[in-house]
Amino acid sequence: MAWLFGGHDSTLTAESAAAWLAAAENSAVFPGSSHTVTAGASLCAVRGGSVHRGDDGMLAACVGFPHWKAADLAAIARDQNPAAALVEAYRRRGGELWREVGGAFSLAVIDPARDTVVLVLDRIGQRQLYYAQTAGGLIFGTSARALLAHPEVASDIHLQAVFDYVYSHHCPSPGSIYRDVRKLDGAEVLVYQAGQLQITRYWQPEFHEESRPLKTLAAEVHDALRGAVAGHAGRVCAFLSG
Repeated sequence: MAWLFGGHDSTLTAESAAAWLAAAENSAVFPGSSHTVTAGASLCAVRGGSVHRGDDGMLAACVGFPHWKAADLAAIARDQNPAAALVEAYRRRGGELWREVGGAFSLAVIDPARDTVVLVLDRIGQRQLYYAQTAGGLIFGTSARALLAHPEVASDIHLQAVFDYVYSHHCPSPGSIYRDVRKLDGAEVLVYQAGQLQITRYWQPEFHEESRPLKTLAAEVHDALRGAVAGHAGRVCAFLSG
């Protein structure tokens, strides 16, 4: 199961980072080790994804199946890994790096030199990305429970989230089951810089009615489905419920 975890926190030391990461890994549904990169008071770790550390200390983590719009970014992702392409996209676009990528993904970039963290969730929220602001910075991950590894993040249950879950069978963003942990919604980008946090929506679906033959529209839907499946060749499975 893909998993992402990280943070940019001035209180982080080599010793506390190791303990923090071990606690987060043990909180996973399937505990185990992860691929990790660090730079000073910053850390990124993934399992079933990719991480990258630039020569300038910039860190990036990626899980999911990002589709890079620029040919050179796609080449970096192919020849190195998607997180390396993510670092390059950040260098070009900063907090608007989402302009360079499509698909289903959870993305994180830490720029220690600028005291900046950028988190991006895919356009319709196929993945998850949780975060919590601490006195020393920001922590994040694809699991809300993993964030409890930080000593400042309490495990107190958010009562409104309990009501939401009973009423609608999920905990809608921006809340989570934990009072101190927040969750990004689909098509949201979070930019944390020097203690200030800003969240914006970068995409909104648009619907336009068209008067065209049903057979033509049906053929377009089938072609789009076939193309989507072909684009994930080797990574396709069926979800059966009943």
